[in-house]
Amino acid sequence: MAYFNGTRANLPIKQFKTELSKDGYVYATTSRLVALTYIARVIPNMFTSQKGKEIFIEPIPNFFEKTTKGVSGYLYTLEEEEGFEEFLQGKRCGHQNVVRIKKDVDVKSVEHIKDIYEELQKYIENGELEILRFETLSSEFVTNLQKMLIYSANNPHREIDDSINRFYDIEKYFNGKP
Repeated sequence: MAYFNGTRANLPIKQFKTELSKDGYVYATTSRLVALTYIARVIPNMFTSQKGKEIFIEPIPNFFEKTTKGVSGYLYTLEEEEGFEEFLQGKRCGHQNVVRIKKDVDVKSVEHIKDIYEELQKYIENGELEILRFETLSSEFVTNLQKMLIYSANNPHREIDDSINRFYDIEKYFNGKP
């Protein structure tokens, strides 16, 4: 079985280390697509797995294009190790097919992804990734989603890597003033 990880970090990773993790695990996925969403991930992270399919939910019009076009990163294939355990989908992880291990894992190979938008288009075309467009969502759903995202952005206990946060004031962003 193949294990993947994706990142925007522009440095050569030869080994994923537990010491760099907040909880002492190395996380990976058995899905190339899920690993690609790690590269595309922005705050708010609108990728999730639903019924075995990857979904991107747009909280504002054209959010998918605005946050993925021109974004590059690296897709890592990790060495197969004994001891990977399934990490169940929940509040901390919105994806299925995620695994973790409590030891360092070497990189087997790396692929540069020049434009994540173009790479994700292949998965959209074959039906593995669906974009839930802003225009198709109920106004009540969008309002509740935006309120939740604003609350999350303002919560001092949130776990956000600000280096990937393109939207410094999410409330202004939702109101069309990025």
